[in-house]
Amino acid sequence: MVVKEKGLLKAMKDAYKTDGYTVAVDEADLILKTVPWTVVLHMEEVPSKVLGLITEHLRKLPEEGTAYQVKKKETQTEMFHMVREEIMDFHTSEKPRRIIRRTELTLGGFPLWQAATEKTVVKVYPDYEDILSIDNTVIRLVGDNVLFADDMTSRAYILYTPAKDAKQLEQLTHLSKIQWVAE
Repeated sequence: MVVKEKGLLKAMKDAYKTDGYTVAVDEADLILKTVPWTVVLHMEEVPSKVLGLITEHLRKLPEEGTAYQVKKKETQTEMFHMVREEIMDFHTSEKPRRIIRRTELTLGGFPLWQAATEKTVVKVYPDYEDILSIDNTVIRLVGDNVLFADDMTSRAYILYTPAKDAKQLEQLTHLSKIQWVAE
């Protein structure tokens, strides 16, 4: 599985306390979605602790074809077809996909990643990076702003974190002039 259970649980708990997360179930998959990350897991492969946390937050497991926005103070239904279409649109996107690898570098506490066939360097929020099982997983940069990994049982989409200011952007541009990862 391309998703680390411990990292996903932490991300879900953090999302629950702030902006919330969407949980949806389609024919065979569980979809967990926030603005910065999305995870799709085959129902048979969902870790029991993840199911337990959803049940704790939602007071039940969603039925097939349903979606909920789950927050600490409120839970509300969402339009399932819109959640599903957004995931499918992204997954079938024609945006270029390049293999990306984590470097040993950090910038302001953020791990830096670099595309293997080019020198683009991006920074990723560590807690979102922790959702990905980096060992033996091929991670791709989709378009200009999403890390993507998948296998037969799971998919994960992580938005990388843009530079906060001109100085950081300048530093990232400078680092992009050097090949930090092997091709």
